[in-house]
Amino acid sequence: MNMGIDVVVVSYNSSRYLPRLASSLAEARLCGSVAIVDNASTDGSAAVAEGLEWGAQLRVLINRENTGFGAAINQGIKSFESENEFLLIVNPDVQLGPHTLPVLKAALASDSRLACVGPQLVTSGGQAVSSARALPTPWSIASRRITEQVPVGNEILNVGWVCGAVMLWRRSAFEKVGGFSSEYFLYFEDVDICRKAWDADLRVATVSGAEAVHDQGHGKEPSPLLKKYSDESRRIYSRKWLGMPGIAAVAIAEAVEKITSLKRSKLGALK
Repeated sequence: MNMGIDVVVVSYNSSRYLPRLASSLAEARLCGSVAIVDNASTDGSAAVAEGLEWGAQLRVLINRENTGFGAAINQGIKSFESENEFLLIVNPDVQLGPHTLPVLKAALASDSRLACVGPQLVTSGGQAVSSARALPTPWSIASRRITEQVPVGNEILNVGWVCGAVMLWRRSAFEKVGGFSSEYFLYFEDVDICRKAWDADLRVATVSGAEAVHDQGHGKEPSPLLKKYSDESRRIYSRKWLGMPGIAAVAIAEAVEKITSLKRSKLGALK
């Protein structure tokens, strides 16, 4: 198997972001193939992708309807004719740093038990954003608390899961865990696949010295549709991995969120 990297990008109305991503991948000069899976965009994303220089063989797959993130990633990976050892899953709105892929690749190569690694994510202004977290528990879901996991110094830090915006997988590990679970349309598919890796006696880690810009969505309230997808995926994950305690935890979290939303609405009406 070749030591190169095959890249999968799922685009959905992503035309404004794709040139920046393409440029950063081309500069890395480590990619063997790039698959763009377009999930029924209406902004010409597929045509934009085809007109860019990616520094690798390009294939653009166009779906007539939005199949969801995980299903589209699996589709892209199955389309590769090459057999490169590593798989890079990256969002369209990401810009990779100059050392990101070499550092991530070296980390995976250093330990055969490492299934997946992720970089440190920042905004364009350099502000750190969520990159890796502990796996959810019934308590963390019910209390709506998260535990960020950040490496210190020159470290490969074991984590529960890494953000799906940028993930470098060992192909054999991705195949061993069965890829992404298509039961999730959006959100929690990255948590789920990392949970599957740990259950298969593999490791997931985040790596210092590897950085990527990820701007979209941070610090903003999600739209009602995105909130709906997130809530549905949280229920699926909790039922699948945490059983009855997880189901109860979600019920508590949803009740708290509903009360909080009602309070905000009343305060807004009084202003």
